[in-house]
Amino acid sequence: VEHPVIVLATGAVEVPPATDAPAAFSPETRLATEVGIAAADCLAQAVLGGVLAAESIAGIPSYRDVLPGAFGR
Repeated sequence: VEHPVIVLATGAVEVPPATDAPAAFSPETRLATEVGIAAADCLAQAVLGGVLAAESIAGIPSYRDVLPGAFGR
């Protein structure tokens, strides 16, 4: 299965509208949902990476300094 963000970005794959969507929904609802899920996953990974890489500054402790045991220290 193609990654939805790549599919939309390149236009290389035509994604047919969902046929099982309720009549009140747009046929593109499933695709928009998949893109939203992918975006949320990317954001979660970016936030986690930032939290784990952060260093203490100006007396504000970083996650690594508050919970050093989580990093084998």
